[in-house]
Formats: sequence, C-alpha cells, structure tokens
Amino acid sequence: MSITDEAQRPLHIVSWNVASWPTALKAILRFNPSLESWLERHNIDILCMQEVKVIERKIAEEPKTLGALSEHYDTFWSSCTVQEKRGFNGVATFARKGLTACANSAPLNDAALDAEGRCIFTDHGSFVIFNVYVPNDGPDSCRLPLKMRFLRALRKSMAAARQQGKTVLLAGDLNISRRPLDVFPDWRRLDIDNLLSDRGFETEENSLLRIVRRDMRSFWPRITERLAAATPKEQTIPNGATRFKLAATPLDGSAPVLLGDVCESASEARWSFQSEGYSVTDEASGEVFVVKRNNRMCVKRVVECMVKLANIVWTKQTVRELQNVMGEQYSSPPCIEWFDSLLNEDKMIDSFVHFYPTAEGRYTCWDQYRNRRYENEGSRIDYIVVDGASSANLVRGPPLYVAQGVPRRVSLATTATSTTEAAASTTVSLSEEAEPSESVTTPTEPSSSIDKQQQQAAGPRQSSVDVTSAAAALTAATGGGHWRPAPFDGSGLNVGTRMDDEAQFYVPHTGMLYTPPVYSDHIAVSLLFLRPKSNSSSSSDDCVTLASDKVTRRAQPHLKQPSIRTFFSAPAAAASSNNNSSSASNSSSSLAAKVETLSSTITAMASSTTIASSSANSVTTTTTKSASSFFSATSSRTLPSSSSAAVVAAAGSSRDGEAAEDASEAKTASPYFAAPSSSGNTSSASSSSSAAKRPKPSAASSSSSSSKLAAKVGKAKSLPVSQQTLLQMFQPSSKPPT
Repeated sequence: MSITDEAQRPLHIVSWNVASWPTALKAILRFNPSLESWLERHNIDILCMQEVKVIERKIAEEPKTLGALSEHYDTFWSSCTVQEKRGFNGVATFARKGLTACANSAPLNDAALDAEGRCIFTDHGSFVIFNVYVPNDGPDSCRLPLKMRFLRALRKSMAAARQQGKTVLLAGDLNISRRPLDVFPDWRRLDIDNLLSDRGFETEENSLLRIVRRDMRSFWPRITERLAAATPKEQTIPNGATRFKLAATPLDGSAPVLLGDVCESASEARWSFQSEGYSVTDEASGEVFVVKRNNRMCVKRVVECMVKLANIVWTKQTVRELQNVMGEQYSSPPCIEWFDSLLNEDKMIDSFVHFYPTAEGRYTCWDQYRNRRYENEGSRIDYIVVDGASSANLVRGPPLYVAQGVPRRVSLATTATSTTEAAASTTVSLSEEAEPSESVTTPTEPSSSIDKQQQQAAGPRQSSVDVTSAAAALTAATGGGHWRPAPFDGSGLNVGTRMDDEAQFYVPHTGMLYTPPVYSDHIAVSLLFLRPKSNSSSSSDDCVTLASDKVTRRAQPHLKQPSIRTFFSAPAAAASSNNNSSSASNSSSSLAAKVETLSSTITAMASSTTIASSSANSVTTTTTKSASSFFSATSSRTLPSSSSAAVVAAAGSSRDGEAAEDASEAKTASPYFAAPSSSGNTSSASSSSSAAKRPKPSAASSSSSSSKLAAKVGKAKSLPVSQQTLLQMFQPSSKPPT
C-alpha cells in the first residue's frame, strides 16, 4: 500500500553496534556536516546504538561533542558503572523529539546487570523498545552463565511491559547467530556422528554427501587421534608479536603440518580442532550450560583436516552441499534455545527473516582485523525483533541494498509496502534507473551528479540481481567496490573519499543499513514500523510528551544542571599565585571558557524547552499508569502524563544504591506527575516553614562570600558584554528574596 498520510508514515528504526561512539561519530563527521544531517539523510526516526563506550561523566561534560544535545532528537544513555569495566559497553537511543514518553537506563531489576550499561528502555506511547548489548560468551565461553542470566532478565522485563498492553520491540547486538544461514557457511558446525551414520544419505539426491560419508568413515577415526596428539606451535607475525597455530602429523607419517588460523593463545589454537563437547558451570547457582554438543566441528576445520592430514580433497560443489544440508548453528545451544523461546513461546518475529527468510550472506559483523568483510565472511548477530501481534505493522519497503543502480531519493511516506506484499519478487532491475513511481528529492540527499559518478565508479550494471543471493550480499558488504581492505602495514582502515562515503545512503527499508567499514565492524539493521494504535482514549499517538521523572532524567546525564561552583571555582594553583600576571591571565582565560560553556548549555536548554513546549501544545496528551507499573506491582493511581510517560520509574532503581529513594519517587514520580493538591497553599506553606528553619548566614560570612565572588567576576572584565551580563546573573542580590 502507498502511505501518503504523514500520520501513518512508518517509522524508520535503526539498530547499530558502533564499537565506540566517539570513533564512529568522528568517521561520520569526516564527510557529513553534522550528525543530524547524517541522521536526516538516512531518514532515521529512532537510532539504537550499542557498545558506545562512553562514561556518564563525559556525556554530562561534553554533550555537544557526543551529539547528546540535539535540536531534533532526544537522547538517552546507559553507561557502564562497574569500576573495572568503565569505558566499555554502554547503549544509547536517539529518538526524534515527540516520539518518547519516558526512558529507563536500568530496566532489568538486577543491580549487577544494570550496572554493566547493556540495556536501555524507551517508551514511545503504544510501543516500547529494549535496546540491548548482550554479553558475548567470552574466552572458552566462561561468560556464558552471565550471558544467560542477562537474557533471562531481559525476557522477564519484556514480558512485564507486554502485560501492560505495550507492543515490545527488541533491538540490538544479541551476540547470537540463531540459524545456519546467519553464519558464513565455512563456520557452520557439523554433527560428526551424523556424518558417520546412514542418516540423511538414503536417496540418490545425496550422492555427493555419500562420498563424504565414505571418506569420513575411512579416515576420521585416525584423524581424531592425530588431533589429540597435536601441539600448538609459536608463530611470529610481521609486527613481532607471538601467535600460535596447531601442528599435527599427517596420516602418512610425513612432517607435521600447521592447522587453523593464527591465534592469540595456545588454547585458542587447540580449541578450533576439538570435537568433544563441553560445558561450563555457573559458580553462583551451580547450573550447567552446554557450550558445544559432543562430536561437533565446523565445516572449514573438517575439510582442512581431510586435506592436510588424509590428502582427501572434496570438490567445491561437494563442500557446498555439506554446508547447506548438514551445517548447524554456531552459537551455544542455550542461547539458541532462548532465542527460539522468544519466537515460539512469546510469539515474537525476527523482522529480517519475516521478509527475507532465504537471504544468503546477509551478515552484520565481520572480523576487520583479518579483512573478512571483503570476502563477506561474517555473521548476523544484530536484530530487531517485534511482537507477533504487530506483524501487520511491519513494512518491507524497497528491496535489500545491493549498492548498484538502486533508488536513492525516495520519500519515506511513499515507500511503505504492507506484509501482504512480502511475497513480491526480490529481484530488482538494474538495466534502467531503478526509480519508484513516486519520487521526492530532499535537500539533504546527494545530488544527481554524485549519483551518476557513483554508478560510473561501480562499473557496468547487471541486467538484474537477486537481492537474496550471496553475490548481492558481497556487493552490498563492500559498497559496490567503494570500500576496500585495510593494508597490513599497520596504517589502519581506509578512510576513502567522499564518493566512497556516499555509497552508504539508500532508501529506508526493512533490512540492513550498510555503513562504511571505517565506521564500525558492524553494520546497522533497519525496520519500517507503523505505530500500533494505543489502548488509551487518545485519538493520536503521533506525538508524546517526554517525562521529567527521576528515572528518565538519569538516562539523560547531559541534561543534569551543573553546580555554579563547577563554572566559577578557581583552580587551586591559580589561587596561590595571584601576584603572578601570567597565572592571572590563564585564570581569566579559563573562566572565560567556563562562562562560554555555561552560556552554550543555557542556550541549548532554553531551545530544548521551547521545542518541547511547542510539541506539547500541539498534541493531545493521554493518561498513563504509574511510573513503576511496568516492572513492579501495578499502581491504582493514574498520573496525568502523556502516553505512558512514567512507565519505568521504579525499574532498575537499585543502581547506585538508590532503591529506596526511587521506589518512593515511583509513587509520586515528580512535581510534573504529582496528583493535584487539595490546597493550593500547601507548597508555599511548606517552603516558608523550611525557610524559617534554615540558619541565617552571619554578616561576616556573607561579606566574605561576596568578596570572593566579586574577585572572580573581576577577572572577567575583558569578557564580551554578553558574557559579563551572564556573570551578573549569579551575583548575590542586595534585595531579600520575595
């Protein structure tokens, strides 16, 4: 269907592991004038980022540098607060203003898990998003128990939100490859017992696999013995570092050969060729988790052993048949079972598989250390998963990105394709310029001359390409040849040219947003999503008002108002050298910089307030349940907020030891959400009473404070008039407060 009504425009939701937001942002700004212009060119409404690697203090002190203060987007952050892991993990959600009701940076109700900064919750009226960065298994899968604990807590929190009538979206890096198709064919695991048996080889169609079975029966038992006796051997790589490969003796008794890739440790070199199953135990609970089932080894290692140890070479067609027919998932069984429970029990939908169930080679992460992206040797571990009840709200849009001859200038309102069209052809014609029937050029899109240069650089276009093919996926992963491998001389990734950077821009669609390799080792995944109708009595969910409760504010450290002392306290060193003209000059410059920072902060806050006020006045707000209703007992009191504005005030409140304080605030949220007082003078009386109890400062104290502040203000005499006026705002008033 063609959607022309702006109220029914699908949201473009994007999830991306940025592998360090400061680094990714620097790459974005290399060829784009601003972060917002980049977001606009991709038509992104909600951006969920993982592995931002930014501590909370830096967000508060450098909000503009990190894009946290934005004219058109609200930003929400959850940073790692575990002391030994500070600067790692971290997630952030950027949403267009007017889309978010509230946020929670600690929604798992587990202090230890929430402190890792791996999940942030945002409420968008009729639907909610859990933006997550799931722990990886770790070396020898030692972190698998932690990973399963996280996944279980996440599923429990999603169920709580669902019980409140919300549509749940799960976006992020799940560190799970659920299907065999989600991992490069060489790395799919084989069930050795199955290969040695007669299962799966009964028909003539499996003639190639019968050859495999014959060879495996003849040689594999002896190969297993040689692998058990193999030893790791040190290797020196070009930069002088020591690495390891496994050395094993062939069956004919000749000189030992090296197996596998270069590994950082001896145990890693040995692990790749171990077929025995093994498990890990959770020390806290005693629960045992299976890491790998018995007699499993990936296709690549089996083929390598047959060639190097038994001198048996299978044809490419035979290996391909082995990969596609016998290959299994690579991830740990408990993780796959957890994911299956989301789809089968919780009735959620993998949005990518929903539209492209047979797509090959569509991966989201590659090993850039070995330039694996340019062979498309990767895995799909990033997802946007949606409640199945909202399957009709999923929009496919244009075909998957293929980097050649694709439409680049399309209004999001004209590209919606309903789920009934999912069975449409996935072949896009490239012989003509592939433009949609309704095309709208926006000022932020690249000019047609740039598009023509890109098409010429990409070479002659094919007559057509199946976007679900492995060839199309390889073309997309390399930007149609614009993105090139990094040299092995230590100079780092290729930055490329502006034209290379332009190759990333494509029409909003459900699928994958291929960013240049210099941005991150992950690409983004995308979803076009029609907002579900709210269960509330409000006639529209198009715009909601952002809450100002404590839990939401905690997810916005960049909006915390700094103390005046932060801006005007002189450094100790400067204070001890007042007679030194150089020190005085440096102090004045420092003060000027601080005043400039404060001026920018106040201007941004004023702008934000104006925009929020304008949005609030243009929509009809709706009633919501209490802030704690999603993740704790349901409150019977209704708060006058907009579209579930206080959904999460009590969730994860144990972070930083403030459980009791947050639980108390969850009942009253904040003055913004407080129930109307029966007496309009209650607040004034309380304030007067508090003021009466406060001790009055002595005259000497007041005089001393005034003198100190006057001295500091005196250092700024050379500042511009506007900044001197700003300083006057903080001078003590000679009049008593009214």
